[in-house]
Amino acid sequence: MLVLCVCGGDIYHQKGMAVLVMIYEGLSLCASTIWDLQEMRFAAIFDDVSFAAITIIMAAVSCFIAVRRA
Repeated sequence: MLVLCVCGGDIYHQKGMAVLVMIYEGLSLCASTIWDLQEMRFAAIFDDVSFAAITIIMAAVSCFIAVRRA
């Protein structure tokens, strides 16, 4: 009888571990997805700021050249 209880406990222990592994993998996937979305958001912001900075610098250089010619 004791042997059957131990074997049954092992089965429940394995199922419990499988559930914990599934929860861990789900949380890991969720965290990596959120991380990737944040990286995409920061990359988009960086691209926008870089474009604005280059536009301002090019406009300033163009104005400087126009003033020097006049």
